[in-house]
Amino acid sequence: SSGINAEYGETKAEAASTALDTLESLITARSVTLLTSKGNVMESAEFREARMAGECNDDVILAGVRHLSDNTGTKVSEKDSVHYTRSVVFLTNDGNLRVKAHALQLAVMSISDFVKRANL
Repeated sequence: SSGINAEYGETKAEAASTALDTLESLITARSVTLLTSKGNVMESAEFREARMAGECNDDVILAGVRHLSDNTGTKVSEKDSVHYTRSVVFLTNDGNLRVKAHALQLAVMSISDFVKRANL
């Protein structure tokens, strides 16, 4: 696999370049779909800044995840509880971002937990 491995001397710039190349190839092959924070499908990995004044990166990221999640999941209310079924899981190693996602009732987990659960 074409993973990123900083342990073996790959610099952050090289790792970022490798990640963008991999992402571009996945988008081109239609293996993944990327959405903007407004829910628009990105046709390439050309990133542009699309923020409202005062928004931080976390807000932009979570808005996109929330939009995708809200449009693909189901919500079932039973007596005193609410259950969500999500076809979207937000993967991040950023602990603070995971806490914010949980507060928004988004399905979220670390990448390492996902890899373990998926038996990858």
